[in-house]
Amino acid sequence: MTIGKVRVALLFLLFTSGLARFASGLAADDQQQLDGGLAASETRRLAAAGIRRIEFRGPGNLGGELRLRAEANTSDVKIEINKHVHNIAAGERATRILGAISLATAVTADLLTIEVKTPASAEWEGSQIGVRADLDILVPTGLVFTGESEFYDFDLSGPLREVRIAGKFGKIRVQGVTEAANLRTEFGVLSLTDARGGAEVNNQYGAITLQQIAVGETPLRVGTQYGAIDASKITGPVEITTDTAPVEITDWTLEKGLSRIEGHAAAIKVQFARWGAPQVTIENENAKVEVMIPKDFSARIRLAVGEEGGGRIRTRGVSVKATRLDRWIIEGIAGRGAGLLEVNSGDYGDILLGGPLTRPRSSGG
Repeated sequence: MTIGKVRVALLFLLFTSGLARFASGLAADDQQQLDGGLAASETRRLAAAGIRRIEFRGPGNLGGELRLRAEANTSDVKIEINKHVHNIAAGERATRILGAISLATAVTADLLTIEVKTPASAEWEGSQIGVRADLDILVPTGLVFTGESEFYDFDLSGPLREVRIAGKFGKIRVQGVTEAANLRTEFGVLSLTDARGGAEVNNQYGAITLQQIAVGETPLRVGTQYGAIDASKITGPVEITTDTAPVEITDWTLEKGLSRIEGHAAAIKVQFARWGAPQVTIENENAKVEVMIPKDFSARIRLAVGEEGGGRIRTRGVSVKATRLDRWIIEGIAGRGAGLLEVNSGDYGDILLGGPLTRPRSSGG
């Protein structure tokens, strides 16, 4: 074969190889040496037409962060994977480790499946080598996202129609859900912001932050054992279960429905911005409960502490027509008695019911 023919053959091979990679939608690896490691990135684009749902599965021996953004007028789904290996010199082994991590995508009907794949027994397991694979995903608005991973962090920004995430050690941050959210983890920080519709949040040991959540007749359900709950600008009923973690709800608008908060030695603080005619029960064993009510508050009230301990009941800035009043129980009616407020703090928890009324100042003589 002449030199000219060899060159033509090489060019043809390079060209066909490039076509095959282009057809797969995966750009060539862009490797970069790091200080004590190596990095590589790949990008994939898929037509968004027809895709209504996205499902992500993370491997059991690798972590990273999945960042997803939903934008209007987006015709493609863009996926970028950034792989990193640390605590190892850039060389053949580092290159081999990065090459063992791959991105797999598949479209079936309206479902796009995204998966980061690794070997079942990866050579970095049990070593000091640090490995991660981060994903940046751009999608159209209004999709349904489902994610499952023990080690991945999730950072999602909608509007997305529904979000369901099951994690364990990673952080979960979701903003902009229009219909339903179901978020579960055990040890990571969890945050849900700007959500409407049904919502269920569980985090056994990590903190939970909820902001601008508007639910319908189905309550916002929150469960934890030791993770603090910080909620603000909540509209609609809630069901909260905690063990010893504190619960604080501020700027709560509650027109109707049944709400229940249960704790065990957990400090509970609730501040209502608006109260219609709901029914609210707070059961807290042996810890303080503080409820701040708004102007025009109207409800039947029952506040109780255990007779065996030293818990106290106090009211401040509240006008209540008492029907029962003793050391351990206050029952009565505020306003028209349209709603119901029940608080029980056990033997050793104090109760404070505070309102907007102020005592008139005495005139100096």
